[in-house]
Amino acid sequence: MARTRSCYQSQVTNAADPSEDEPQPWNETEPGQLIAKGHGAGDIIEADQWQILEETKGLLVVEIHLPEHARDVSLSESVVSQLRT
Repeated sequence: MARTRSCYQSQVTNAADPSEDEPQPWNETEPGQLIAKGHGAGDIIEADQWQILEETKGLLVVEIHLPEHARDVSLSESVVSQLRT
């Protein structure tokens, strides 16, 4: 039982800590950029265009946008109508 558990922990550790040899292009950011292109989810929501406005200990203020294809228009309209009441 202990051997199986040890193997499982090793697999999880390896999956969570990618090798330094593996390229991670989303970490190669420009000044003020939160994330660069190359991250699957980040590319879908165009996170490479998000800009860091303020960064201090315990605070990160980011200017973001969501592309049209990532918006839930029905949810947005629902939230706006609730705010108006």
